[in-house]
Amino acid sequence: MATEGDIQNNDRVSVGRVLSPWGVYGEVKVYSLTDFPERFSINSKLLIGESAVVVESIRQQKNVLVVKFFGFDNRNHAERIKGELIEIYETDVFPLAEGEYYQFELMGLTVLSSDGDLLGTITEIISTGSNDVFVVHKDDSEILVPDLQHVVEKVDLENNTMIIQLLPGLV
Repeated sequence: MATEGDIQNNDRVSVGRVLSPWGVYGEVKVYSLTDFPERFSINSKLLIGESAVVVESIRQQKNVLVVKFFGFDNRNHAERIKGELIEIYETDVFPLAEGEYYQFELMGLTVLSSDGDLLGTITEIISTGSNDVFVVHKDDSEILVPDLQHVVEKVDLENNTMIIQLLPGLV
């Protein structure tokens, strides 16, 4: 599963978050939320709040990106966007191979067992490192479903459903 944002807001997908200013020349530290680092290449057009921004420069600094946007020329400019999400329009996401999905596409799917039993709705996706885990809520109960090929049988975005093979002890 590709992570190009796990937050959807008004047909937008988050690709990063501004952590803090970096230095005095308008640069900011950015935590990337995407598997596609080219999102932050020079001259990339992104959205912060209601404003379009364009990447002027970028470099890796340990586990974050240091990004400078055109028009952000001092620390005060950078302070204004501290904590903000960096987004793209949903229509601008990169196409994925068949059978691959973005996290935002899976949020809210109705989860059914292979027997047709309603298990709930995906409300959260946890990245564990080895595989993602879907948090499925129904009423006051919650189950954790690993995103593994032998568990997830089918994802049907048109019908807003995911069918899973129940593992012993899962429910």
